[in-house]
Amino acid sequence: MSGPPSIGVGINIGPVSVGASIGLPSLPGLSLPNATGAGVFRDEIQVLIGDSQSTMKDVSSLFPPLNKLSIHYEDPISFQADTLDLVFEDIGDHIIKSANINKGKWLKIKILQYNRDYPGSIVQKDLGSFMIDQIKQSWPYSQTTLMGSSVPIDQQIKLTLQNKTRFAVSIRDLGQQVASENGLAFQWQARDTRNRILNEAQQWNESDLQMLSKVCKANALSFKIKDINGKQTLVIFDEQDLEQQAPVYTVDFSLPGAGIFLTHGELTTQSQDIYSTSTLSYYDAYANTVYVASADAPPDTAVGTKSKDTVAPVALKTFEHKNIPVDGSGAKIAKEGDNSQSTESDVIPDLGGKNAYTQSGIDNEAEMILRAKNIKEFHSVLTTAGTICFPNGVAIDSGVVILLKNKGLFDGKWIIQKVTIHTSENKLICDMELRKCIVPQAGTTVTPVAWSPITPGGDEEN
Repeated sequence: MSGPPSIGVGINIGPVSVGASIGLPSLPGLSLPNATGAGVFRDEIQVLIGDSQSTMKDVSSLFPPLNKLSIHYEDPISFQADTLDLVFEDIGDHIIKSANINKGKWLKIKILQYNRDYPGSIVQKDLGSFMIDQIKQSWPYSQTTLMGSSVPIDQQIKLTLQNKTRFAVSIRDLGQQVASENGLAFQWQARDTRNRILNEAQQWNESDLQMLSKVCKANALSFKIKDINGKQTLVIFDEQDLEQQAPVYTVDFSLPGAGIFLTHGELTTQSQDIYSTSTLSYYDAYANTVYVASADAPPDTAVGTKSKDTVAPVALKTFEHKNIPVDGSGAKIAKEGDNSQSTESDVIPDLGGKNAYTQSGIDNEAEMILRAKNIKEFHSVLTTAGTICFPNGVAIDSGVVILLKNKGLFDGKWIIQKVTIHTSENKLICDMELRKCIVPQAGTTVTPVAWSPITPGGDEEN
């Protein structure tokens, strides 16, 4: 079994401390790049540019200080590229005329905070590496914008549409192939039991990223292209594994600023399109058996989803999967995207072929379907000023789990889905989008039946 997932957790943060902490409070929102003095909080920016990630050099002297820069950095947990916009004054076209500024160059930004935790402390956040894919300049007030993406633009992974079919390949091997073909390193950060063998992986008029997104989503996995140890790395992971990690920090709403200098916040919960339970039936013609799996929402979630006419929970029903016996008789296989067998529109993974599906597999499938629907039940956006990591030194990154306290029904474990770091009035602002961690409760029955085509299942309207 592989080690626990680590995407987004502690990858980009590096606190460097001088002396022992004496517990002095930090001073968020102050940006005095030219200030000196052992106890003055200040932010600085380091800019590195090069033809490759291994040849990037510090060119910070080309750029104005942080109070004359504008940064907009987005770090979504999965399926989307990290992006960075760097906007700066360029009086006399000094920067735009530099040989360092061109599309296809690699750009790295590091934010350093001095004396944030105590006099002499240094906290550093590496935003990662970005390939510059767009440059914009405007005048008469000369301003230049460098826009970069964590997905390399010089590879086919993002843009090139291809047609190919890979047979009898595991999800892990598929990810490794895509990474190798596009010059990326690869990491598998999911449990070995999630490495399902696919009958085939079809790619019809899709880019590698589109194809891999389809496969990962269908199997309740996620992927991310991230700068890890100076190399753009394709990482496949399971968000549910991340959710089960212990919280790295407790946001206590009884404290001023909730303990992390929160300036704004929004917490929402909904019952619309949320389900108390899911039911999944699958008829295996080879084993002559109907498998029925169900999963229940965890306690204190899916509130308000009882049926209007009865006290029964609202169930999400998914159509039965069918395979074809060796003699070719029997029901038609329900193809991906073919809803003729049911009104349920969710894409359900390939079952893996003859005798490849197990009771454990269908249990996981029922949980996956319910979780995919219910992850939007609780949503939160929190904004903090002047800090780039939690007080215990853990990065504010996507994939990090925190605990909310003293907020009633919003109390519990939450996972960061997206981080946005930007500047406003010379201050660093960090926005966190979170959703509540959920682990569905499984329950299963198995019913042998005589072989016959199965009536299509119901839809999510119950």
